Amino acid sequence: EFRRMARKLSKKNGGDIPKTILFTSANRGEGKTTAAACLAITLAKHYRKRVVLVDCDLRKPRTHTLMEVAQRPGLSDALDRGNLLGSDIRPTALDTLYVVPSGARRDEPTWLLESLPGSRVMAELLGSFDHVILDTAPNVAVPDALLLTADVDGVVLVLRAGITPREVIHRGVQLQLDEKENVLGLIVNNLERVLPYYYDYKYYGYGASESESSSREEE
Repeated sequence: EFRRMARKLSKKNGGDIPKTILFTSANRGEGKTTAAACLAITLAKHYRKRVVLVDCDLRKPRTHTLMEVAQRPGLSDALDRGNLLGSDIRPTALDTLYVVPSGARRDEPTWLLESLPGSRVMAELLGSFDHVILDTAPNVAVPDALLLTADVDGVVLVLRAGITPREVIHRGVQLQLDEKENVLGLIVNNLERVLPYYYDYKYYGYGASESESSSREEE
């Protein structure tokens, strides 16, 4: 239930839902893009916030498909030129929810994403929206998510219970904590579902140590 997740995020952040939230996973196929979209929808629909969902997975982007918008132009094009244009930002069926798709494919996506923190593009997103939700590539295979971690308010990791090996989960979490201790929680996904069935996801709090993560209770 993503409204409950939003309340949990608010509690963890001193009463306010974090402005910038990064979604990642340890492996492909965990459901991170759907989870990011679900939280964005929840904040726009139930909290009436201006929200932008940004596809930072420049390697295998899916946000444009999930949200049924054109892939180009988008984030890669904005980073190349150094600023956002109106054409980079897509409206959706919800009047307060917008999408910045991945944009045109690039040969060196890591180098391009490295320029996002502190950039004019990011400043324009932060200035125009109440919440910026970033969907990034899995963090064990490539460093893209880690490059953005220090500049966001919090990170949510998504895993598929019963599929993702425990050691891979721990590795993904530890990589994030090594960058910055701003992991807000884990979303554990057990069902092969897509929008609009997003209330079948479960949100879990996360403790920084292995012993805490193994004994955490569903919230």
